Amino acid sequence: MALSPACSSPTACGVCEVRAGLLDQRVTLEQPSESRDPQYGTMTKTWVAVATVWAAVEPQSGREYLSNEEPGAELALRVRVRYSSQVAGCSPKWRVKWGGRLLQINAVINPLSADEELQLVCTEYRQG
Repeated sequence: MALSPACSSPTACGVCEVRAGLLDQRVTLEQPSESRDPQYGTMTKTWVAVATVWAAVEPQSGREYLSNEEPGAELALRVRVRYSSQVAGCSPKWRVKWGGRLLQINAVINPLSADEELQLVCTEYRQG
């Protein structure tokens, strides 16, 4: 296993080569695409699947709230994926589809700029 220059043990930090056993969830990274409706001329936003990859989905925190008298929940998650050319262009404009759940990407972190893994800081909003 290749070690990052910042550590001396494969378990000393979270930036060393991503271990396959930790990536146990299938996620799809999607990017937005806009097209013009030919009949009405309005712009329509759709989502296009860029890559389906193995990931580690790690809950970070959560909170409940009321919005317009409706209960809701906001969950913060970190999604870790192995770096590849498919995911290299990932940005906060993209989203993660995890089963039937949609996660908004808030930040994309490439630890030590090592191009070994991407950490996607995400939020899931739930109503009801």
